[in-house]
Amino acid sequence: MINSQFISGLSAKSERARLAAVKALKKEEQNNSSLIPKLSKDSINLQIHTNFSFSPYTPSLAAYMAYKFGLSAAGILDSYTLVGATEFIKACRILGVTYSIGTEVGGDFEFERNKASDIAILGVAERNISALHKALEPYRKKQRDNIQSTIEAVNKKVKKHDIHIDYKKDVLPLITKTKDVVYLSKYVYYALAKKAFEKFGQGDGVISFMKDGLSIPLTATEEGLLGDATNPYYVYDMAGIISENYKMFHSKKSYASPEEIIKLGHKYGAVCSFEYTVRNNDLAEDEFIAENDKMIDELKRLGFDAVSYDPNKFSQKVREAFVKKMKESEMLSLNYSRVEFPRRRFDCAYPDAEFKKLMADAGYAVVGSEMCENNGKGSGFVSCGEVELKSFEKKVGFFSAIGRKCF
Repeated sequence: MINSQFISGLSAKSERARLAAVKALKKEEQNNSSLIPKLSKDSINLQIHTNFSFSPYTPSLAAYMAYKFGLSAAGILDSYTLVGATEFIKACRILGVTYSIGTEVGGDFEFERNKASDIAILGVAERNISALHKALEPYRKKQRDNIQSTIEAVNKKVKKHDIHIDYKKDVLPLITKTKDVVYLSKYVYYALAKKAFEKFGQGDGVISFMKDGLSIPLTATEEGLLGDATNPYYVYDMAGIISENYKMFHSKKSYASPEEIIKLGHKYGAVCSFEYTVRNNDLAEDEFIAENDKMIDELKRLGFDAVSYDPNKFSQKVREAFVKKMKESEMLSLNYSRVEFPRRRFDCAYPDAEFKKLMADAGYAVVGSEMCENNGKGSGFVSCGEVELKSFEKKVGFFSAIGRKCF
């Protein structure tokens, strides 16, 4: 049985204590082989957030959770920051998990079926971490204004319910204190969920507030979660539902253009991926395929290298058409499996083994690119040109093979 003291140590206040807990857990496993998880060669997730950008997991705990879920490669993807990258790398090295470094930035654009606009900058070489983190400072400054506009919009919406969110009292205590603090709207949504929970309690009161007060059309699953008095993640679940319906607040925010963000990512040899989250899709298959094709064409024009998406949100016909269009556009298909709420799994779900390998190959191509970039500028997936490879498929295979060598 794993020592619970070591597990709690993964969330200790100091990085040194957290890494000591990782070492202790690894040593404990060496003394009891039954505790060692079996890592899957095609199990990879590059979208793991930590408490440096809204998540219950420290970098050490995130790495350990990825390890226990059997991931052979895990990637940190905090928003607007790389401050947790070094700890994440150290923890992954102790555990024997291949690591990848990235960051997530909001862009000023949207598509008809996808109202979010997040861009993942993936495969950041260790030698570029400090420089890219510094370059993200202007974006972090914009977020300070964005979080204030979010608070104003939320307070306007919930005023009639006698709920008020105060930045200093309710939001600031939720944010992890670092030299370069990251301000995200999700902290405001969590603060709102906490206030609503305190005011209405679990069950019908909260459900009524969400449906009538916030005008959120709850799914049967969401209503079930909020009606469960034994739910250990109640406030997180509420915050997640509010976050996914953030458009209802009509808050005015300022973001950089996708071209600017992509240019920044490419400057450091990173792969830039559009995070495609499908919501409220009521289109017929052929209409959906046509819309996706149009979106991919626009993403390619903007300069994206990849699209992160959940293949389970598509029917088989739509999936096949999406993959075909992505290959024709010479863009990587990456799995959108964002980890930032405690209920979400670290491993990814796939519709079949073939799709799992497709996305694993793309993910490992990012890892391989990161390793090449770390050895020298201009040698990664984006910056290398064709590297005497005559097709996009061979290019993916070349970098994927490099990434897999570390496993």
